[in-house]
Amino acid sequence: MPGRRPHSKSRLGCVGCKVRKVKCDEVRPICGRCSKRESGCHYVDNFSNKYSPTALATRKTESPFDFFDDVLPSVAQSPSASEQGTNQTFRDRDLELLHHYSTSTYLTLTNVKSLLELWRVVVPQLAFSHSFLMHGLLAISACHIAHLRPAAAEYYIRIARYHYASAVSLYRPLLNHLSQENGAPVFAFSALLACLAIAMPEISHHQPAPPTTAMAYLTNMFDTLGLIRGVKKIVACTWPWIQDTSVAPLLILNLEMFTERLEFDVEVAIRSLEARIRADAECEELKDEYLDAMRHFRKCYPRGKWEDVHQGIALTWPVLVSDGFFAALIEQRPIPIAILGLWGTVLDLLYDVWWVGRKGRRLVEALSELLPPGWESLMKWARMRVDEDDSEPQPDSMEYPFNALMND
Repeated sequence: MPGRRPHSKSRLGCVGCKVRKVKCDEVRPICGRCSKRESGCHYVDNFSNKYSPTALATRKTESPFDFFDDVLPSVAQSPSASEQGTNQTFRDRDLELLHHYSTSTYLTLTNVKSLLELWRVVVPQLAFSHSFLMHGLLAISACHIAHLRPAAAEYYIRIARYHYASAVSLYRPLLNHLSQENGAPVFAFSALLACLAIAMPEISHHQPAPPTTAMAYLTNMFDTLGLIRGVKKIVACTWPWIQDTSVAPLLILNLEMFTERLEFDVEVAIRSLEARIRADAECEELKDEYLDAMRHFRKCYPRGKWEDVHQGIALTWPVLVSDGFFAALIEQRPIPIAILGLWGTVLDLLYDVWWVGRKGRRLVEALSELLPPGWESLMKWARMRVDEDDSEPQPDSMEYPFNALMND
C-alpha cells in the first residue's frame, strides 16, 4: 500500500465542507468556501467536543452518569396551555396512550415471547409508582401512534416530546442517587430510552424534522449510541439490586447461542476488515481496540433466522465496545467508521420494526460519505448488504464481490 500523505483535513470544519470532503478554513460564522458558494454554513460543535478523548478521559474522574448531560435534553418546561389543554383533555389523552401501549406498542418492543408479559404488565406496574417511567411509556406510545396515523403525526409527536422531556427531567436526578428502591425502574427506563432515541432522534435535539445531511445524521446517531452505551453504566451500578427482580430478563442475552458459523459473506467481510486493521491501524493500542470491537461484532452477529433471534442483540454491540474505540469513532477515523458500518447492517435487519425502520441503511450511507478518498472499499460489503433486495442472490453474482473484498 502506498505511503500516507501528511493529513491536512480539517477536524473542526463546517458540516457542508465535511459532506463535500473539502478542507474548511473554519472561519465563523461563515467559512470561506460556503461564502463563495453563497450557501448556509453550520458547525456541529458537539460532534467534535462532547466525545473527544480529553472529554472522555475527564469523565473518568466524574460521576459515571455525567455523560447523560450531553445527550439528554434540558429539563422539561411546564407544558403550554395548548399542549396541556383542560385537565379532562390531558387525562383522556394519557388514558388513550396507556391503552395503546398495553394493547399494541408493547408487542413491538421485543420479539421474545417470554418478555412480552414483562413489557405489558411488569414495567407498567413499576410505572404506576415511578412517574418518569410512566412518562416514558406514554412517550413511546405517542411515537407509535404517530407512526401509525400519519395524518395526526404532528399532534402525537408534540405529545411524545412533552412526555419524553418530562420523563428525563425526573430521571436525570436519580442517576446519582441509585438505590434498591429505584434500581429496577431506572434500568427499565434506560432500556426504553434506547428505543425512544432510535425512534425519534430529533427529540433529543429539539429539531422539527430529521437531519438531512450526513454529518447532522451522524451527530444524532452518536448521541443515540451514547444513550445505548449508558445502559452498561446503569447495569453496573444496579445489578446487585435487579438481578433477582422481574426486570432482569431484559438484560439476559445468551450470546453463547451463536455457535453456528457466520454466513459466508459476513465471514469474508469481517476477515477482510480485520486484515486491514492489522495492516493500517494507526498504532498498536488502537489496533487492539479495533480488533476487540471486531471480536464483539462477530460474537453479536445473528445466526440463523432473524425472526428467531432476540432483537435486543442489535443493540448489544455498542454497549460492549470500549471507550477508546468510541473516542476513535468520534474522531472520524476511517477504520472505526467502517466497523460501525458493519453494525449498521445488523441494525438494518430490524427494518420492519417501526422504531428502527431503515436507520441502519441510512447510517451506512452517511458513514460512506464520511470516509476519505482511498478508503471507500472498507464500506463495500456494508453498502451491498443494506442495498440488496429480498431475493436470494445467484451463485454467479456472489463470486465477484466477495473475492474483491478479499483482494482489497
